[in-house]
Amino acid sequence: MGAVYRARDPRLGRDVAIKVLPAAFSSDRDRLQRFEQEARTVAALSHPNIVALFDIGEFDGAPFIVSELLEGETLRARLDDGSLSVRKAIDSAVQIAHGLSAAHDKGIVHRDLKPENIFVTGGGRVKILDFGLAKLTEKDAVAAGLTTLPTTPPATQPGTVLGTAGYMAPEQVRGLVADHRADIFSFGAVLYEMLSGCRAFKGDTAMDTITAILKEEPPDPPAAESPIPPALMRIVHRCLEKNPVARFQTATDLAFALEGLSIRSGSEPAMTNVAVASPMRRRAIREGLAWGLALAGIASAAFLAWRNPRAGAIMDPPRVQFTIPPPSRTTFSIANTVTPFPSPDGRMVAFMAPVNGANTLWLRPFDSPESRPIASTERPLPGGSLFWSPDSRYVGFFTAMGMKKVDVSQVAAPAQTIWAGEAFNGPTAAWGRDGTIVFAETTSGRSLSRVSANGGPVAPATTLDASRNETSHRVLQFLPDGRHFLYQSLPGGATVAGSLDGEPPKEIVVAESKGLYSAGHLLFIRQATLMAQPFDVGRLELTGDAVAVANGIQTSSTNGVAAFAVSEGGVLAYRADVSRSFRFAWFDRAGRRIAQVGEEALWGQFSLSPDGRFVAAQRSESFGGNRDIWLLDIARGVSSRLTTDPVSEGDPIWSPDGRFVAFTIAARGVESIYRKDVASGEETVLMDSKTGAFSEDWSPDNRWLAYGTRSMLRMLSFADPQRSLTWLDDRFLKDEPHFSPDGRWIAFESTESGQYDVYIAPFPGPGQKVRVSTAGGGEPRWRRDGKEIFYLTQDGMLMSAAVSTVGSAMAPAVPQALFKTPIAAIELTLDQYAVTGDGQRFLIQVPSDATEAPLTIVLNWASGLHASSSARAR
Repeated sequence: MGAVYRARDPRLGRDVAIKVLPAAFSSDRDRLQRFEQEARTVAALSHPNIVALFDIGEFDGAPFIVSELLEGETLRARLDDGSLSVRKAIDSAVQIAHGLSAAHDKGIVHRDLKPENIFVTGGGRVKILDFGLAKLTEKDAVAAGLTTLPTTPPATQPGTVLGTAGYMAPEQVRGLVADHRADIFSFGAVLYEMLSGCRAFKGDTAMDTITAILKEEPPDPPAAESPIPPALMRIVHRCLEKNPVARFQTATDLAFALEGLSIRSGSEPAMTNVAVASPMRRRAIREGLAWGLALAGIASAAFLAWRNPRAGAIMDPPRVQFTIPPPSRTTFSIANTVTPFPSPDGRMVAFMAPVNGANTLWLRPFDSPESRPIASTERPLPGGSLFWSPDSRYVGFFTAMGMKKVDVSQVAAPAQTIWAGEAFNGPTAAWGRDGTIVFAETTSGRSLSRVSANGGPVAPATTLDASRNETSHRVLQFLPDGRHFLYQSLPGGATVAGSLDGEPPKEIVVAESKGLYSAGHLLFIRQATLMAQPFDVGRLELTGDAVAVANGIQTSSTNGVAAFAVSEGGVLAYRADVSRSFRFAWFDRAGRRIAQVGEEALWGQFSLSPDGRFVAAQRSESFGGNRDIWLLDIARGVSSRLTTDPVSEGDPIWSPDGRFVAFTIAARGVESIYRKDVASGEETVLMDSKTGAFSEDWSPDNRWLAYGTRSMLRMLSFADPQRSLTWLDDRFLKDEPHFSPDGRWIAFESTESGQYDVYIAPFPGPGQKVRVSTAGGGEPRWRRDGKEIFYLTQDGMLMSAAVSTVGSAMAPAVPQALFKTPIAAIELTLDQYAVTGDGQRFLIQVPSDATEAPLTIVLNWASGLHASSSARAR
């Protein structure tokens, strides 16, 4: 970026470095003015791990920078001799992280962090160079567009990708707006190189390197005399996550994680780093971004009010907010509601995220930088509720075989069965102080039951009220007295207070979601906003006014399930909605994108018409809003509404002749399946269900409609719509049944193997089912001649398996991988792709570049509400 000279400052009597930049920098006066402004900001940093900037000027049309003169060598020069020792790598990494943290606090992103821009002095001090060339992070959309200004030669025109190949984050490579998390990715590449002596991403050409950054994971470091601690490699991999949300969210967090690792490994960090740690942690607590031991202390303080000894007034503890990204190599669903559940003691949170296609239970202590899987041999039901024991020792959850608990204080503790029975379709439970658990094994057509936490007989806890047309109850939580509990009445969604002592139930509030009690308030959703209203737990009544707590909470418009939970003492955990739009695109069998179809919109589940001319798909005008069924004309790229109901529709499927579309309406616990004539618009109710019914496929002979109820696959007769038959019923979750073209077989997915796998079974039976997938899979689709089945794996790979009949049995071949789809987050129970009859083209929803929302944790969420309430009262 220019020539560097050693010079003498006669005024202060010191040696300095003068960097003369290319004259092209001064040809654009606006650019030069921005550069000067940024340089002045960097000069104000004054941090021991950032090279000091003394002055900036211009001479003969060439801008120059005056900075401190450093004696030593660049990190690149050191790495030319091979990798660093683990101790030296950690020490250097901590110093780099502190430097980045100081810059990011001022809104400055480096965007070109690499070994050439990191200097190691003779005394071991690490300095980050060339912050003066970074682009100051802008706050508005117009300024954000300036992030594509070049910083690397030879290009000097706007539109050039910022950074250096091999160290750029994926968002930089794509030319998107890059924030401070891009520096964290570059940091991960540098740390990987310090530990291994090899570059994390390297190709024969710059384009090969960029491809590696976008699509590949760095190889395992070569074996060395001093092995790299696994915890350190986990930090490296987290920095190198492709999705910015999955990385460390701040350099402060990163530095703290490295310091803790250094201390645990028995090394002796430099005193300067220890000195920096204390104010760093205090700053992290103030900003609500860190998760260290100090944060755990604040979590404990969540239960206490602070008293001012002079004024005698009650003062709220500080409100602390931070986020938790998906665990490494996982992703949070963008289709299903993901709810984090804080422990009663306010020290940790439990949530679910998939691992290799199987739903997995995770625990994240607030004093730890990482989440860890628990009860890893179990398979919690997707959509099922988690619940805690009052002492925070156990987490309870549901599997298809009943309700279980696991001791979170023990590593790899086996799960213990509380209740053995069939659970499906969103079970819920709450654990009382006396050891009583109130639960619902399903949200469809059931009241609540009660059982001891140690197991034993099951007794009724509630009774459905016929006068209110109740079809089911969903338990929410116990109230502080340990006798009353909150539950949700369906349909309608009212939050009701029940009692273990048999008192009559009392309705509390009707809202768009469940209602939960915490810190003297009832929390519930109104128009995607989390509201809090004072609640008298003695009288079981709302008092005062409702106030907004958080916006954009992920909420299902179908069943009112909302992604938030609270602890009694004041820890709030939630997940915000993710506004991600899609566009349909055609792909060939090699994974090449052939063409795109229609406009970008908030598309959902879809199916392709038998003649391949139209798509029937869910679509909403706003994320989390009402979803209608739309028809997309593939040739013209034009879409139009098929339904306009005030409730959401889903699971669209075509009749074999393309005349009708069947779909499901799910409204607060009651599912109905409708059929609509595409030409005339005439609509017919096929069935109403109080036990759950989701339209799946239409038989080729036009006689049957397959629908699912979680553990059962059933058939609706078109000849007699009042008649249904159960085709397959066992205790395993099943979904996505699809008829073979000749109607003799059904391909479906089941959790019989412990994860979703694809099976084939004869229809109408009897006969033995045959497993098709070998390592998990779902969403099976047939080729038109019935000789090939396609399916998706959890990591988005599209698979193909040739199938043939041997006698009266089906014989699938070994599945073959076709290509990795661009589907953002695989949900194997949804319709996320379609295949043409000849099996040569695939219609896939390609997501926009919106990032996925992490989990948000708020300690002392009610801080300040008491003062506000008092002010309104006065």
